[in-house]
Amino acid sequence: MEVLLKTRSYLLTFDGRVLEVFYDMGDKSWRYHVSLITSIQLGPPDKHGMQKLNFKTKEFGERTATEIAPDQVGQAQELVAAVQQAMLAA
Repeated sequence: MEVLLKTRSYLLTFDGRVLEVFYDMGDKSWRYHVSLITSIQLGPPDKHGMQKLNFKTKEFGERTATEIAPDQVGQAQELVAAVQQAMLAA
């Protein structure tokens, strides 16, 4: 099962083992194996209803991947749940 989340600036995919984060403004991209992720969560909404997807890795610390629009929260929650479930199994 692959989970895909496309936001204004990022494309995030999770295939059950690797979280990939692609930034559409330049050549930045990151890959994190689930065993290297220590936490992942959606932050609280700001005054515009936007939420941040935050995760921590063993090697790189805390990362904020993107701002999630209100209409994308369901997809973001699906991505978070899939990564969390895989973290428990790793």
